[in-house]
Amino acid sequence: MKKRSTVSELQALSVARRRSLLFVAVAVAVALIVLALTSEVIALQCIVLAALTLAGALASAWAAVSIDPKAASRAGMQAGILVAMAYVMPMALYAFYRFITLDGAMAARLAGEMSAAEATNLVQQHITPGLEYFRGQFVSYIFGYILFGLLFGWLLGAVAGVIAKRTSR
Repeated sequence: MKKRSTVSELQALSVARRRSLLFVAVAVAVALIVLALTSEVIALQCIVLAALTLAGALASAWAAVSIDPKAASRAGMQAGILVAMAYVMPMALYAFYRFITLDGAMAARLAGEMSAAEATNLVQQHITPGLEYFRGQFVSYIFGYILFGLLFGWLLGAVAGVIAKRTSR
């Protein structure tokens, strides 16, 4: 049987949801800035994603815990997923744009930008870096961003919920 939420839990989640929407807007803005500066540095994107997600999830969990401590975990996870997805969606959409605009000339340019070590590694694995290779790479980015956002948002949201509960005592 499904657990029913109490009135205070629902109020706490409502307040937390409103708080998370602020961080969703910030996440989209920051994602667009990072995308404009560099779309290639995945480590930077992960660090910024972690910082924004944890901040948004903590703010929402703390807002919820002040009303009903039992709602902190749920509020943190919901906010974490929302903020993380808001951050990764511009990245996924950019990868989708590159996927649909990919042509032979762009594939040749991307292959030319590879380092000698990367090209040698691909040749040793009997992979030709052409149009299909880069299409597959962009599809991997699209779904990778989405899956990573979901999982990372959920995980950091859960951590934020635990932190909020422990600090509210």
